[in-house]
Amino acid sequence: MQVINKRVHISKDGILKFEIPTQLSESDVDLVVVISPSVDSIQGEGLSESEILLVEERWEEYKENPEKSKTWKEVKASLLKKYDL
Repeated sequence: MQVINKRVHISKDGILKFEIPTQLSESDVDLVVVISPSVDSIQGEGLSESEILLVEERWEEYKENPEKSKTWKEVKASLLKKYDL
């Protein structure tokens, strides 16, 4: 497994474009994309310093243990079950 951290810019049309060079060719791979606003972008949204620190802390936790994360589908199912919705 290879982890690539790269800061990219999303254009006005909301489309994210970037290339990922690899040492693989003619291979099937699983790709996981996590989009996390840069600290500069978050500060522009008016978040407090403690909120920014919390986002950064959670991002670091995710990078250290991505297997512990859940998909939105899993979280939604858990909430629907928990609250009997």
